[in-house]
Amino acid sequence: MSRNDAGSFSGGTAEETSIWKIAVGVALGTLIAGFVAYEVRMYYARQAITHIQQSVQQSIQQINAQSQRAKQDLQQRELLHQQQAQELADRQKREKALQQKLAEDQRREQVEELARRTAAWEKFYKKPAHCDKAEGQAFVECANGYIRAKSDFEKQYAAGKL
Repeated sequence: MSRNDAGSFSGGTAEETSIWKIAVGVALGTLIAGFVAYEVRMYYARQAITHIQQSVQQSIQQINAQSQRAKQDLQQRELLHQQQAQELADRQKREKALQQKLAEDQRREQVEELARRTAAWEKFYKKPAHCDKAEGQAFVECANGYIRAKSDFEKQYAAGKL
C-alpha cells in the first residue's frame, strides 16, 4: 500500500484536509450566498406584489368612486328629467284649462251678443198688424218692409247706435 492510499484512510495529510475544508467552505458559502440571494429576491417579489395589490386596491377604489359619482349624476339627471316632464305636464294642463276658459268665455260672449242683438231687434222692429194675415202683394210689401228694417237695423247696430 502506498503512502497516499494509507493516508486517505487515516485522515490524510494536512494539505488534503485543508483542500477539503476549503471545498466545504466554498460549497457552504455558495449555498449560503444562494439562500441569501433567494431571500433577497423573495423580499423584492413580496414588495412588488404588495405594491401591485395596493395599486389594484387604489384602482378599485377610484373605479368605485367614479361609478358612485356616475350613478349619482344619472339619478340627478333622471330626477331633473322627471321634474321637467312634470312641469311640462302642468304647463300643458294650465294651457288647456286656459283655452277651455277662453272658449267658454267666447261662447258666453257670443250667446250674450246674440241675446243683445235679438233684444235690440225685437225692440227695433215691430211687425205691422196687417202683415200677420197679408197675402199676395201685401205679403210682398210686408216682406220688403222686413228686409229694409233688417238692413237698417244691421247698419245702426254695427255703428253702435242701438
